[in-house]
Amino acid sequence: MGKKKIGTVGALRAALAKQYSPPEYVYVEEATLGSRRVDGIAMNLWSSRGFTLHGFEIKVSRSDWQSEKKRPAKAEAVTGYFDYWWLVAPNEEVIPRDEVPDGWGLLVIEGTCLKVVVRARDRNGSNRRERNDMPRNFVARLLAKTAAQLARWEELRPLVDDAEAEAHRRFEEGEKLGRKLEMEKTNDLRAQAKKVQEFQDATGLNICDRYGYSFAFKDTVRLTKLLRGLTATSPGGIEGALKNLVRIQENLFEAITALREANDKIKPLCS
Repeated sequence: MGKKKIGTVGALRAALAKQYSPPEYVYVEEATLGSRRVDGIAMNLWSSRGFTLHGFEIKVSRSDWQSEKKRPAKAEAVTGYFDYWWLVAPNEEVIPRDEVPDGWGLLVIEGTCLKVVVRARDRNGSNRRERNDMPRNFVARLLAKTAAQLARWEELRPLVDDAEAEAHRRFEEGEKLGRKLEMEKTNDLRAQAKKVQEFQDATGLNICDRYGYSFAFKDTVRLTKLLRGLTATSPGGIEGALKNLVRIQENLFEAITALREANDKIKPLCS
């Protein structure tokens, strides 16, 4: 159980390279200082930060860390080269924060980035001259790495510029489309409002009145439906429908007259 690895070295290295990347840092993996191998080294490239050096020791298992704790002299042989010395682990199950040596820092992975659990203390402060000199082979490798990263950055710069220009263009197009849609919607609402006003002017109804329009408006709708039905079933369109209404009115009048005459005749017989 103690030897079970719960993280990968590759994931931690990738997170270090991502976090300590240009333009602020240059990062080198697996550098050798004297007889000791260091898992990672990052140098700050900004003079305002004092060109600080960060050293990293990766531990992916509890047993590996416990073995390291038993041999503190092993780490002390290289920590003097750095302003900050960090332990890097998958989580605090591998290295609990209360086991981090004084002055060292602890980074744990969170997603694809690193989170500071214990912040490393600047070992040299403002006096960088107390820092041990780096071996020339390491300096050469660091410079080569820096040159390669800067060259790669120059290669990528046109792509970055194009991507920024494209993003800006799409943003402006989106704003223009949004304004166009908003104007079309406003014009449509204005057209509908105009039609409503024309209807109110023609009928004398106020359909926006919550309390006074309901019966008259419903009667108007029913009459409109009736006229549409008559128009659909009558030849001649509206004119034909009106003629049918006149004919129906005449027939009703004749029927009412006949009923009145019959009623007048029935009354003497009942008296």
